Amino acid sequence: GGPITYVISAVFVVGAALALERAIAVISATRSHPHRLVAEAMGLGDRNNATSALELCRGAGTLAAATIADVLAEIVNPSGPIVEERLRERADHAISLRTIPISRRIDLLSTIANTATLLGLLGTVIALRGALGAPGAAVGAAAAPSIVNAGVARALYATAVGIMAALPLLLAQ
Repeated sequence: GGPITYVISAVFVVGAALALERAIAVISATRSHPHRLVAEAMGLGDRNNATSALELCRGAGTLAAATIADVLAEIVNPSGPIVEERLRERADHAISLRTIPISRRIDLLSTIANTATLLGLLGTVIALRGALGAPGAAVGAAAAPSIVNAGVARALYATAVGIMAALPLLLAQ
């Protein structure tokens, strides 16, 4: 595959580090079981203690808790009559705002994966050019088939390395 495989490996390491960092961000944002939190908050709500439920959710520090807290804040301090549709809109808005930091840089994984694939193809072209001779050079009968075959095999190795680097990154995305 040539020296380009080292570049592909470096691109993969950068992508893997980014994927790991994003996985940690998602796990930390969703670390608690939201069903238990919802049950506790609803239990407090059943006893007409929405303020305590709000404080419970604000203290949990997870995506689900923050979303529930936004909805409960609307119930505790309504800006008008409490309507189910407005509470749903408030929940949708809260989720969309809180998922932005979690999903940040996720699209970069596909860019890095595509870069690894294209670098693999570049390595293939460079290696094939070396195996078949420089442009304008006569390949002719002097080039032994075994030498050409070895060069083609080396060239295809670069493509394989690029694809092997790209697949886990795309799956991580």
